[in-house]
Order: sequence, then structure tokens, then C-alpha cells
Amino acid sequence: MLFSWYLVAAALLLGRVPRERVRHFWAFVVYNYDAKALQVLELKQQTTMRTVEALIRSPKWGDPRGYDLIIGKSRTGTRERDVEYSVIPEPPSEADPRIVDLYR
Repeated sequence: MLFSWYLVAAALLLGRVPRERVRHFWAFVVYNYDAKALQVLELKQQTTMRTVEALIRSPKWGDPRGYDLIIGKSRTGTRERDVEYSVIPEPPSEADPRIVDLYR
């Protein structure tokens, strides 16, 4: 992941990629309870990112490594891009040791 970011940054500096084609996103390793596996979650939607950031800044929620976030996706129309995302924090709880072992 870092390697590709450096390539994009270098291409931007050299003027080979128009700035409007580069999109900001976040990527994290997460545990997907449905798939029962670690996965890389990519967040590209600004509203979803702002919601997660607001939870992180909140004194009552803080660091999301201490609680689960449920990120839902629902269709709002017929086109591929007609989707709406929701972010729901779950109350803080101890991490399952099996999930922690997978991450290590």
C-alpha cells in the first residue's frame, strides 16, 4: 500500500498525474465478523470519514481500537453509485483474544 502511494506522490510531483484524478481515502486492517477474517477496509466517502473522525475526537468514544464500528451500506437507487453508508459505534468491550492473535 505504501509503495503505490509513493508512486502516486512521485507522479504528482513530476506532473504526470492530474491532481483531480487523485482521490483521498483511508485504509485500515479490520476484522469482518461476517467473513470471520481480517480485511482491508477502504473508506472513500467523505461523510463516512467525517463520522469516524467525529467519533475519534469525541471524549466519550475516542480511539476506535477500543470499540467496534458497524459500517453499513444500503442501495438508494438503481445506479451503482446510488448508495448510502451508515456508521454505528458499538459500546466498548474487550477484544476477542482470537481476533487479536489473527492481527499479530
